[in-house]
Amino acid sequence: DPTQLRYMCRLGRALRLCGRTEEARVLFEKCLDQCKVSLPENHPNTLVSLNNMADVLKQQGNYEEAAVLYQECHAQAVATFGEKDRCALGSLNGLAGIHKCQGHWPQAEALYRECADGLKAVLGEDDPQTLGSLNDLALVLSSRGSHEEARELHQHCLSKRRANLGD
Repeated sequence: DPTQLRYMCRLGRALRLCGRTEEARVLFEKCLDQCKVSLPENHPNTLVSLNNMADVLKQQGNYEEAAVLYQECHAQAVATFGEKDRCALGSLNGLAGIHKCQGHWPQAEALYRECADGLKAVLGEDDPQTLGSLNDLALVLSSRGSHEEARELHQHCLSKRRANLGD
């Protein structure tokens, strides 16, 4: 049932955001299993389920497992929907996050730049997801010692957020 699957995924995301990652992982595994049985591997719901599973694994520190799922999701999304697909860009952002967590700054920077450029093209420069990716890029730049570029990006993100939401 697609509606039940959607509700399970939403509950899983809520649990993950509350820090209840093990409960979220169990739900995401069920979602992914159901998708693999009833949908093609490149179906948007399957790709979202892959990405959700990767997100929770990354949050739990299972970087290798998460990276495999992000790469699988990215490859399927690009092959099916193209480089600028939101799911493809989301999985790219997840991979960048893994590199950031592991201190692989050059890889994280390159992936965040690619992701931010794609999100700007698809969602626009003011979109919260675009700004989030730019903010992550700024954090990586700061860690690499590019403090002035990081400051400029942080300032840009803050001014866009203020323009969108007000002070």
